[in-house]
This record gives sequence, C-alpha cells and structure tokens, in this order.
Amino acid sequence: MVHAFDYQSYRAFFKAAMQEKPKGGHGQRAQLAKHIRCQPTHISHVLSGRSDFSPEQTEAALRFFGVSEASSRYIMLLHAFERAGTQSLKDFYAKQMDQLRLETLEVKNYIHSEAELSQEDQAEYYSSWHHGAIHMILTFKGSAEPSEIAQYLRLSQDQVATSIEFLLRAGLIKFALKGFEVIKESLHLDRQSPFLRQFHTQHRLKALECLTNEKAHDLHFSTFFSCETKDMPLLKEKVLSLIRELSKTIKASDPKMVGGLNIDLYQL
Repeated sequence: MVHAFDYQSYRAFFKAAMQEKPKGGHGQRAQLAKHIRCQPTHISHVLSGRSDFSPEQTEAALRFFGVSEASSRYIMLLHAFERAGTQSLKDFYAKQMDQLRLETLEVKNYIHSEAELSQEDQAEYYSSWHHGAIHMILTFKGSAEPSEIAQYLRLSQDQVATSIEFLLRAGLIKFALKGFEVIKESLHLDRQSPFLRQFHTQHRLKALECLTNEKAHDLHFSTFFSCETKDMPLLKEKVLSLIRELSKTIKASDPKMVGGLNIDLYQL
C-alpha cells in the first residue's frame, strides 16, 4: 500500500492507491464510485482537480482501499486542509498533520517487539554490546558452545558465561536439549529510556571497531547534507519505512550470522 505520509495532496494519494490495484486500477473507478455512492465521472473530476470529494466520500474511499487508521486520519486532515477557505484554518489543519506525523514517526511503530525487560534488566542488557550479540548468536539452529561464541566475538569465556547467565535470568533464553533456545528475540528500547544514549554509543563504538576489519558485505556511509526544514520529517519517514522492510527480511531469515545496523539522521 502507498504510504499516506509521502503525499501533500489527497488526490495524489488516491491516484497512487488506484494505480496499485490489479491492472493499474483498470475498472476500479466504477467500483469506487459504487462504494462511495457517486457517478464514475465524479471520480474522474476529483482526480483531475476539477472537483472535490466530500468528507463522507473521502472516508468511504479510504475504507475501499483498506487504508490504516493512522494513514486515514492523515488523509482526512489533508482533505480538510486542501478545502479550507482561510489561511488560519489551513494552519490549524497543518499543525494537526505535523503532530500526527510526529506520533507515527516512532521506531516502535515500525518494528515488532516480543519482550519487555524490567528497568534492572534493561540497565544490564544495554550496558554492553556483547549481551545483544550473544543473544542473537543463540538464535542459530544448533547454537554454538560458549567457547565458540567467545572465539567468534573475541571475548573471554567468563564474559560469555556471565552474559548467558543474565539472558537466562531475564527470561530471554532457556536451556534446551542442545545448548540454549531463544524464547524472546525482539527487543525495543523506548526513546525516553535513560539507557538509550548508552545503547547507541555501544553500537557506534562497535561499528567504528569494525571499520578496521571491514567485511565484503559491510557498508559504512556518512555525510552532511542541506535541505528544507519541512523535508526532515519526510526523510525520517523514508528511513523508518526502510527499517520496517529490513525488519521483515530479518524476521523471515534463517539465522546463521550476527550483523549490526546503525542509522543516523539528525539536524545540526
């Protein structure tokens, strides 16, 4: 489905949604017209900019295309914004759209999290990169022995043993017939967490370390750029969409190696 927050016109959104239908939307206008109770010519007039949907028709069209609640709220606000007759009313709807963007641009809304840790366990889990790395290694089928994990991560066996004990205590793994089994794989740290800065710092230090031993599939990219202030939320939306797609691929993958991913988008 097209991403509603990419659009600055409700007409452009519906055009794109129509084109995503089978055969490029051929025959869909008649079905949409029937669903929202209007003539097919009215659909054509709206999409060409010669007319407008009513609020009721816009809401019905969103249901026709199966648009999510958050995206529907945005398109309804965008519809009201475009039809507003005064600048002050446009500003009113624009502020609501900006607020809705901020609410939806949380990483937690783009990834699936299976586990919630106590504050004490969060403090320990995010204190060092190796807890997360060992946690992921144990997702491998026939997961490695602690001595093999220590060699792979260049850690001492005592560090690995201590980490495994913690993961057991936190309920993230359990004993299995062959080694250990991961019970809860996905975690997410809220942006308000006091451990967030420490977590990001640990990962970026590890990324810097990997620069000295770069692998064939590694990718390191850093840049400064200039853009309009209003484009920053759009850039963030695209990065979050990428995170969502990457999460789907990772979730469906059969674990055989551990990787790290750091993405930074920020305003100076």
